[in-house]
Amino acid sequence: MKDYLCFDLGGTNIKYGIVTSHGDIKLSNKMPTGKITDGDLIYQRFLALYNELSITHEIRGIGISSHGVVDLERQLISSGSNYVKALIDYPLAEKLSCDTKLPVILENDVNAAALGELWQGEGKNHQNIVFLTLGTSIGGAIIINGSLYRGRNNRAGEIGYMITQSQDTTNPLIPGAWEGFASSSALIRNYQSAMNDTTLNHIDLLHCIKNNHTPAVKILNQYIHELGAGLVSLAHIFAPDAIILGGAISEEKMLFPQIQTNFAQRVLSGYEHTPILPACCQNHAGILGVASLLNKCS
Repeated sequence: MKDYLCFDLGGTNIKYGIVTSHGDIKLSNKMPTGKITDGDLIYQRFLALYNELSITHEIRGIGISSHGVVDLERQLISSGSNYVKALIDYPLAEKLSCDTKLPVILENDVNAAALGELWQGEGKNHQNIVFLTLGTSIGGAIIINGSLYRGRNNRAGEIGYMITQSQDTTNPLIPGAWEGFASSSALIRNYQSAMNDTTLNHIDLLHCIKNNHTPAVKILNQYIHELGAGLVSLAHIFAPDAIILGGAISEEKMLFPQIQTNFAQRVLSGYEHTPILPACCQNHAGILGVASLLNKCS
């Protein structure tokens, strides 16, 4: 059994852990990411953790999950949002591999989370999966016949930019994009607007829903309708064994019967039994995903 040191580089925290080749998590921790202004600083933090943990663990590989488009051949981030701007074209994997003499794998964070669910989560019994993260935006990954579908230049899976409202012009990047209506942030934004209170959060919304507060229930029903529009389209396109939802929504299990019912009522006959499942690996999905990739290459 091998031990892998795995990192999940997020905008708020860097989650890291020691994952075995059997998928057991022997150690799990996190540290604040801070503003990424210099690739060397992130590299030094990763190397310092390796040096510390390699004293007590026989590490056989290092995996890194990060936001951004990953150039697989060069094993670096080729493009991404502002918070990883300093890591674009920075040879993080190459430098770590050179200094540790270990294989190092870099993978997009949503792809890694999908692979984690495939290996140790809700995807274990399925070969064809559409995986979504519903958070500030909507991230996506597609598993076909047990393998990640990467598409041209490793850019497949931008499901949040699927257009579900062709008349809408509010999204400055892709007008009418699904993420503007079905992300978790869209749900909270709509609730704040309805209540004219920008301090409200998802805890307030869920409390009101449980108490059958009419405005909250109305906002939730509209949100599930918008979410269902995309889920129906994905089912028709991919006919997956399951659609797995990660992100903040996955933690609210009480919503899934309503999501499943809305989906079944709108999808074509023959697709209505497609399971809509909450992701179960939660904060460990990314490190599990890169560990599974290390497993395959070792």
